[in-house]
Amino acid sequence: MRVTLTENNFLDVIGSPNLVFLHFRSDFCGPCKVQSRVLEQLEEKYKERVVLSEINSLKHLDWTEAFGIQSTPTTLLFYKGSVIAKLIGVHSLSKIEQVIKKAEVLK
Repeated sequence: MRVTLTENNFLDVIGSPNLVFLHFRSDFCGPCKVQSRVLEQLEEKYKERVVLSEINSLKHLDWTEAFGIQSTPTTLLFYKGSVIAKLIGVHSLSKIEQVIKKAEVLK
């Protein structure tokens, strides 16, 4: 499920009982587009069990700085309000699934 993150819904989204992916990207970033496609595959595969939100790092400098994002693409995985993984760069669907399996958050 794709969600547009705002200051009003931020805490509700990251505190969701679903696995939440915050994908920090930039418009000019080629690898970001590749990672977006991989995350879309993940979203399609897991349907309502995952939440995906893409954040333009240049338009949301406050969140970018707050989470220590230094390069794009960077994807933060939240589960019940806590960061369980930080993926920097492009990762394949199978690699992301390994991270999910290791965290034991999707059954």
